[in-house]
Amino acid sequence: MKNFKNLILALLLPLILLFALTSCNDVIENGEKTVKIILGGEEYTLSTSADNLHLALIMLKEKENIDYEYEEFAFGIMIKKAGGVTPTDSEFIAIYHDLEKTEYIYFGNDTEYNGKTYHLSGVGAKDLPLVNGASYLIKTETF
Repeated sequence: MKNFKNLILALLLPLILLFALTSCNDVIENGEKTVKIILGGEEYTLSTSADNLHLALIMLKEKENIDYEYEEFAFGIMIKKAGGVTPTDSEFIAIYHDLEKTEYIYFGNDTEYNGKTYHLSGVGAKDLPLVNGASYLIKTETF
């Protein structure tokens, strides 16, 4: 009887894991993807093969001639300016997105933009993946 239970568990566990992995809405793909990047009210649609938001902003700087300044640290980058988004001394640049994967969300800090809810990113621009069809909102917030 115990062996039978172990056999059932051994068969069901991979199926449960497979279902959990395939049921995520945010599929991180390699290759070309189209994303929307919103910088202080200016919306840009970008088709790119970039893997993360930082690389997409560098590409947007080249294609659309936006200002994009950042400082690199051992733990990642700090965005100093992106398009028309420039923080004052009491502000910082915040990244929001519409991804649903919880590993990319800092919970309890959503914002609305044009009737759509965006989640505060729990990771930096270098670690935030680009997902085909996703939107990324960059704006200032007060400390």
